[in-house]
Amino acid sequence: MTPTRCAVLGDPISHSLSPTLHRAGYAAAGLDWTYEAVRVPSGSLPGFLGRGDRWRGLSLTMPLKREVLPLGDVVSERARLAGGANTVVIEEGRLLLDNTDLPGAVAAVRERYSGAVDTVTILGAGATAASIGLASCELGARRVVVASRDRGRATETLVAIRSHVSGPDVVWADLGEVSARGIAGDGVVSTIPAAAQDEALVAACSDLPLVFEALYDP
Repeated sequence: MTPTRCAVLGDPISHSLSPTLHRAGYAAAGLDWTYEAVRVPSGSLPGFLGRGDRWRGLSLTMPLKREVLPLGDVVSERARLAGGANTVVIEEGRLLLDNTDLPGAVAAVRERYSGAVDTVTILGAGATAASIGLASCELGARRVVVASRDRGRATETLVAIRSHVSGPDVVWADLGEVSARGIAGDGVVSTIPAAAQDEALVAACSDLPLVFEALYDP
């Protein structure tokens, strides 16, 4: 019998720990499944999915979370709201899309933090920032500041977070200015690479009650 095949797709992808995590889970569950890391650059996802490879499920990381949405046959409500999906389940050739970043972030914060989450600053403005911005609203945030270097590229994320049913106040801020003047509020979420986190930015985050790092590498 051919093993059930799953993979994580993205670019870059060699750093991903997803294969290690999933393979350990499969082994613990007694499943004869495989899990690979496959480099799929931006713009290449339709071609990859059209090759006819027999995948059962796919995990998506940057830059594919938003690119996959038009390709889905069924898109969950939270993936639609976030404007991105990180999970693809393939059933009878149909692509079922979901976003587990959002509930995962909510669960992680609730497990470790019981304080107020009224004002949150998010560093970065990509698909992960949109998901965690919505998660912040689920946790009670009434004001979300999205800090990035390019306001135009943040538009999709701002729109996504503003769509939350609670009607949060969502604003953009220049990342450099945030780093210089400090961060106010209850918490900060970083979705940017370590190389973009200079000493001033790290210092600006150090006194906040809640600090959430979304990336483990790079």
